[in-house]
Amino acid sequence: MAQILVLDDVQEAVDAVRRVLEKRGYEVVGFTDEDAAIDHVNNHPVDLAILDIKLKKMDGVQVLGKLKQIQPSIKVIMLTGYPTHATVEEAMRLGASAYCMKPIDRSEIESKVAEVLAQETRIELVGWPDKAEVNTQDILFRSLTNGVYIVTVQGEGEINGVTTPWVSQLSYDPPMVMVAISPLRKCHEMITNSGQFAVNVLGSGQVDLASRFGLTTGREMDKFEGVVPERTPAGNPLLSNVVAYIDCELVKTVAVGDHSLFVGEVIGAEVLDLTLSPLTFDPSDYFWEIRP
Repeated sequence: MAQILVLDDVQEAVDAVRRVLEKRGYEVVGFTDEDAAIDHVNNHPVDLAILDIKLKKMDGVQVLGKLKQIQPSIKVIMLTGYPTHATVEEAMRLGASAYCMKPIDRSEIESKVAEVLAQETRIELVGWPDKAEVNTQDILFRSLTNGVYIVTVQGEGEINGVTTPWVSQLSYDPPMVMVAISPLRKCHEMITNSGQFAVNVLGSGQVDLASRFGLTTGREMDKFEGVVPERTPAGNPLLSNVVAYIDCELVKTVAVGDHSLFVGEVIGAEVLDLTLSPLTFDPSDYFWEIRP
């Protein structure tokens, strides 16, 4: 039976969830202290963690990130009484599978737990280099090579940018590229509204810049604070010391899974520094560790 961890700063809430799930036959451990919960995951296999967003020493999203570093395949459900777009976006980006509203509804928590545990996330590999279990996303990260890019956009009176490794050329004539961006990102709506964007190709020494634009949300902070960008010929923000830029006019948007593909026709491009090597995407540089 699945091993479930519950973390909430209110003991009564922990007990309520535990009672509901134990009646369904799950093995449940509960904590009100973040460090104790993290230590448990360090020392015991856990299939599912149910985390309250509002805790005492850190928030649930921070705990989620730490648990994913320890056990990348762990599934997570977030609990919240006051969901915000930014919080949900961050939680989902870090790997949360679902969230439930508080106060806890028994039928909702039962159905969400069953649904999340039913999701297939583990694949057994033989010979890498020993027998190991890694999840599907880990395999994709191991197997596919991607660069790292910051997609920038000029909106009405504001600018924004988001990091993505998912950029690819689609056509020679006319030259077209696609970028994949989550609809939860502020850049998604800004690109949709503006009808254009720029791809900033990062150099090998720009991991910190990629983290800044990828691990924060433009809904809560100005990612360009302290950064004075130049402008591409199309008027999009151009970051300093990048390898190249590609200006694109949006011609099509396609919904695919939990992302949208923005297809852009290239209207301008320039290599700015031939001496720089492009940055290659390594997920452990940003938010979780791929197990050996």
